[in-house]
Amino acid sequence: VRYGSGTVKGFFSEDSMTVAGFRIEKQIFAEVTDASGLGRTYQMGQFDGILGMGFESLAVGGVKTPMFNLLDQGLIEEGVFAFFLGADEPGELTVGGVNHDRYEGELAYTPLKNASYWAVALGTVVSLNGAGHRQEYHKATTAIIDSGTSLLVGPEEEVKGIARSMGAVFNHWEDVWVLDDCLHRDIPSLTFNIGGKEYLIEKEDYIFYDPSSNQCVLGMITFPYPIWILGDVFMRRYYSVFDYENERLGLAPARATGSAPNATDARAGKPPVPNAMPGGAGGDGVAVPSMENADGKN
Repeated sequence: VRYGSGTVKGFFSEDSMTVAGFRIEKQIFAEVTDASGLGRTYQMGQFDGILGMGFESLAVGGVKTPMFNLLDQGLIEEGVFAFFLGADEPGELTVGGVNHDRYEGELAYTPLKNASYWAVALGTVVSLNGAGHRQEYHKATTAIIDSGTSLLVGPEEEVKGIARSMGAVFNHWEDVWVLDDCLHRDIPSLTFNIGGKEYLIEKEDYIFYDPSSNQCVLGMITFPYPIWILGDVFMRRYYSVFDYENERLGLAPARATGSAPNATDARAGKPPVPNAMPGGAGGDGVAVPSMENADGKN
């Protein structure tokens, strides 16, 4: 199986599988015998496996996915799953519906570009700092919302433009953008236009402060495609509903029961390892499996 971070090798097996209390019979899955191709992503990551939540078009060998089998075996009435990723509290995956207590207002739905990745049309991306300097980015026309990606991932030119606008420099040793004396910098907010609606990401959402060095690490990295991947940085702020049956994505502001995070406490410490791993798994890393048709084109 090839992922953006490398390949794994193994063989197919079949067994019963329990997800969120639902027992799926005859689920085919891969038993990995060699994960060395993932490099330090697997070495540093703390996960036992990957639960893909995408569509069958992405499944190696045409294997039926758990979501397909949940519906096909009549275990759930709605082909929907939803994520609440808590900033200061445990996250939650709801299968077969949504938890209305976990979001504010109404869910805004946007149709998917195709039944592969959870990819939707993206409009203008806007960077706006406290001094009122506004910069618009138009290169990417697709956004993928992915729980298996820790950070924000965007086209190289756009990420570099945002990073350099606040004085960040690239640390080649760690493969991250860093910012000295960051608590006194004018760090911009970001806005992503999805389905005609603007979704705001504040600086405290994507900046990780390390008090020991008085540096910040930006929660975004570059990508060699004209696509933004909106990972956990985005999903912590917005409750995300993945409507498998109707091929659409729903978003609404997340309703947290804890206190709001900020750059000096809840975001203190080192960020997740910004390396590539499979998407849709809810783990740390950047989802960059093969990107064919990710932009909705054949």
